[in-house]
Amino acid sequence: MGASRCENTYNFDAEDADVILVTGGRYPTEIRAHRCVLTAASPFFRDVFSLPQPPTLPSYSPSTSDAHIPRIPIPEIRDVFTKLLCYVYPVPRPNINSLDEVSCLLGVALKYDFVIAVEALKELLVSSRYLEENPLRVYGIACNFDLEDKAKIASRYTLRINLLDTPLLDEMRHISAYDYQKLINLHRTRAKAASGLLTPPRSLKCPQCNTYGHSSYGSPKWWQTFASKAKAELAVRPTTEGIFDNMEFLKTALKYDFVTAVEALKELLVSSRYLEENPLRVYGIACNFDLEDKAKIASRYTLRINLLDTPLLDEMRHISAYDYQKLINLHRTRAKAASGLLTPPRSLKCPQCNTYGHSSYGSPKWWQTFASKAKAELAVRPTTEGIFDNMEFLKSVTTDQSRIQSYEPWKKSGRVDVRTEGVLEHTTG
Repeated sequence: MGASRCENTYNFDAEDADVILVTGGRYPTEIRAHRCVLTAASPFFRDVFSLPQPPTLPSYSPSTSDAHIPRIPIPEIRDVFTKLLCYVYPVPRPNINSLDEVSCLLGVALKYDFVIAVEALKELLVSSRYLEENPLRVYGIACNFDLEDKAKIASRYTLRINLLDTPLLDEMRHISAYDYQKLINLHRTRAKAASGLLTPPRSLKCPQCNTYGHSSYGSPKWWQTFASKAKAELAVRPTTEGIFDNMEFLKTALKYDFVTAVEALKELLVSSRYLEENPLRVYGIACNFDLEDKAKIASRYTLRINLLDTPLLDEMRHISAYDYQKLINLHRTRAKAASGLLTPPRSLKCPQCNTYGHSSYGSPKWWQTFASKAKAELAVRPTTEGIFDNMEFLKSVTTDQSRIQSYEPWKKSGRVDVRTEGVLEHTTG
């Protein structure tokens, strides 16, 4: 069951092998490999093969025809190293079934500097499966291997758990107290910042909750109860997921027709913090309570995410497929509308990019490259934010004075800001 897919199709016993790796363990075995593959995949093996080879080791194979093939001892067992080789040979990649395997293979890949394998395993480490299953273990593994960017990703997922109430983990043995202290400080900082936002607007008052005098009204009791529970939850899990999972306070306000409370909570639901953090959840909650105007606001924020690549959310259980289909159609319509605007004005021509004949000029190559990348980005996130964040195309334009002159008419035409926003605004709904 634990065998990898590549082991079923390729056993590393090729007859044309020109190097043999002798594995460690109680029962050493031979992995028949190829220098050209190992050299191309690993600077470590490239250096090894550039050195004089040691005397040939005794063979563990019954065959005597390959006695001349150099043998290199490695301490890793066969199962580990063959799975690693599956990342550099043109064969199916192995099945990795646990964080233990990911950590083990990543350590070996880094040791032998298998660049392709390292990158693939780093991405596997921070896949949603492991981050949601045990983000603290992922954080420990990332810190152990000095993967700062992956540790940062994992640290955000740890905000969903009670950090100080987790069981002892072996991964914590291999990282410094400094790394763990950074994580604790992140939790404390986020908890403090989130709690600071739990203040009701001034308009949220209740004459029956008067605690300051005859002429002033206090905050509603339901808000005080909610804020108290929310702060307690944020102290151990500084993320909004825990405090807004059930939205019980909103259900209560709607049930008893607390008009002021309902309006305040509706505005809180579509506050920038929650819309930027998880617009799809806000959309689901708004649809669940038939808040069409708030759902429309949230739908626009979902344009910043890859809608079809989001994890499953409980909020989707409580809305109809029709609501979700409307959102998908909005994304497709906006993507199509935005892509349709990615045509340069007629004045934007380049004599060096002539593709139609001697007397006509084609669009500049920098535009063609930008438009291609922009359309791909718009297909999954139909908003201009993603395609204009880095403005790489502008950097390339400004390296040549003639290109700057060809860029100016397009810039002044306002196609990016005015026309795009105008068309996109009419497709919202």
